[in-house]
Amino acid sequence: MVKYLGLAGLAVLYALLFGEVFLRVMAPQPLMPRYVVGTGWGIRGNQPGITYRQWTPETEVMLTINSQGMRDTREHPYEAPPGTCRIALLGDSYFMGYEARLEETIAGELEAAFERRGYDLDVLNFAVSGHGTSEMILQFENLARHFSPDITVFQFHGSDYDDNIRANLHRLAPDGTLVATGRTYLPAVGIRNTLEAIPAYRWMSEHSQIYAGLRENAAAFVKVLLARISLRTSAAETGEQGVDPVEEDVASRLTATLIAEARRITLAAGSDWYMFDVPTRRSRTEFASLLGRMDLPPEVLARTVSVLPAFEAHAGPDTKLYYEKGHLHFTPLGNRLAAEALFELIRQDSAGILAKCKGAP
Repeated sequence: MVKYLGLAGLAVLYALLFGEVFLRVMAPQPLMPRYVVGTGWGIRGNQPGITYRQWTPETEVMLTINSQGMRDTREHPYEAPPGTCRIALLGDSYFMGYEARLEETIAGELEAAFERRGYDLDVLNFAVSGHGTSEMILQFENLARHFSPDITVFQFHGSDYDDNIRANLHRLAPDGTLVATGRTYLPAVGIRNTLEAIPAYRWMSEHSQIYAGLRENAAAFVKVLLARISLRTSAAETGEQGVDPVEEDVASRLTATLIAEARRITLAAGSDWYMFDVPTRRSRTEFASLLGRMDLPPEVLARTVSVLPAFEAHAGPDTKLYYEKGHLHFTPLGNRLAAEALFELIRQDSAGILAKCKGAP
């Protein structure tokens, strides 16, 4: 028996080694570890004080998270230095800058754009991979607002529709008002943190391509399952009957209401508000906004930044605005165009707010 068990173990080891070599040669898998932990306000946050590597066939970057959970090599006091403005970014992996070097992220490019025009301004990056609007709201209320940002930018991506349903942190009452459920959203965080404390597991998550492929497929399945469970739970609590778990209207109405709430709480905290729309990529020359699924009020649309015109102007068969062999995040050019679109609208609409940090020309 021991002999057969040993042979079976060797066969499994051989199969894993063969699979690893095959993937590396024939179909390289992106290595995109996500080091997240639970926060004191019941959602996922970046693991503080960590540096880790991301690799794809197109790029290799190191991500540094400071002790405050921001993607940054600097630490920031709660109170800004005199004469310094602050912009807070709330979003997912696009704002966090996956697949990009720190200076090539939207945050890095935006800060540099203001500094080139004579502003003393810091961009504080509170984005966390996977965050939807619900989590961004809690991230702002419990963390970002304590740094007294002059301007706050919430990111929107088409995945937010499902993310907001899946998180089940907010729901719509029968009269359409937004209700906080009081729940937490920490999917598999405890298990992940336990495993990541094991050096061998951590090495595998950062270097094994067969593991990376299996993890991404499993994560996609779990996301769909959680969304269905959350929608059924919400429907039962509100008394709705016959709600289709994949009905687009439910997610659209919730997300639109959450965006309005994001604007409200940001303005109430004394920070100006904007939203950045991440386009969906269809090809190297075709992009689309998914904001059209919602009925958004004029005051929201007036502060929504679209990079679509810039993307369409720069697009071409030989131009990459998204990395194509990783997880479809922006290339350095895509990040720069996004930052420029943000810079132009913020500078025009918030000139008075930023006057305190504008030096002499």
